Amino acid sequence: MLTDAELDQLGAAAGDEFGTLLLQYMIRHHEGGIRMAQTLTDAGGAQESEAFQISQAITSDQSVEVSRMKSMLAD
Repeated sequence: MLTDAELDQLGAAAGDEFGTLLLQYMIRHHEGGIRMAQTLTDAGGAQESEAFQISQAITSDQSVEVSRMKSMLAD
């Protein structure tokens, strides 16, 4: 979640600045999802087959997206 100040900053940004901020915030958002999925797995909350599969899919998919967005920032 973005703070009100971060939302204001994003709303005021344009062009490359907007793209950079959006990528930075989305990376943070995805990394939070990865931590949540890993916490579920580590705590044993994903012992059910479906929960485990979802947790693994989130971790995998979001990790790929984070790598892709970091690459976009580096360009």
